[in-house]
Amino acid sequence: MQVIKMGQMEGEALKSALETVSRNIDQIIALMNDILFLQEMDLILSDFEPVDIGVLIARVVDIEKGHSEKVRVGLDLDIAPNLPTVPGDLSSLERAFLGIVNNAIKFSINGGIIKVIVDQTPSYVWVSIQDQGIGIPDEDLPQIFNRFWRREEYEGHLFGGVGLGLSIARQVIEQHGGEIEVKSETGKGSLFTVRLNAKATQEPII
Repeated sequence: MQVIKMGQMEGEALKSALETVSRNIDQIIALMNDILFLQEMDLILSDFEPVDIGVLIARVVDIEKGHSEKVRVGLDLDIAPNLPTVPGDLSSLERAFLGIVNNAIKFSINGGIIKVIVDQTPSYVWVSIQDQGIGIPDEDLPQIFNRFWRREEYEGHLFGGVGLGLSIARQVIEQHGGEIEVKSETGKGSLFTVRLNAKATQEPII
């Protein structure tokens, strides 16, 4: 910014510098929004309303479609019919699932298909997100939901982010009385599964 203000850049160099500044500002804004969201979730639990998880997940996939197409990752969505509603906060649940799907896209560095399935059992509605990405080493699995923990590199490929997406997802899901689990194999991909109660309770799923 100092070099730009001094008028020492022009043409493509100036354009590139402004794009870099804009990108970094967007990252700072995203970080601050995530931190503020976590603080709010620590203090306030919203009044829950009936949420159609099928509609919510379809919207999440639609939001992430442009991102996935840019990095040549397919999104395959399968929503079962006649799903019951789930008691919850729509905006926070959307944010949680956006974090999981975005994470799956980010680590699918060789393309492939991300399968998103929404279905139910008599007790709960479940959502699975399965990618064909780089996978997660066994030693890292206990840490992936920790705040600010992130994987920075894989075989020379650098990853952005600050390590809050999955942390936010777990906090939101648990505050809805649900659970989130992950299974992964290095080099073959990861499977995230979220289960949410299909009845008005905030007790953990058994």
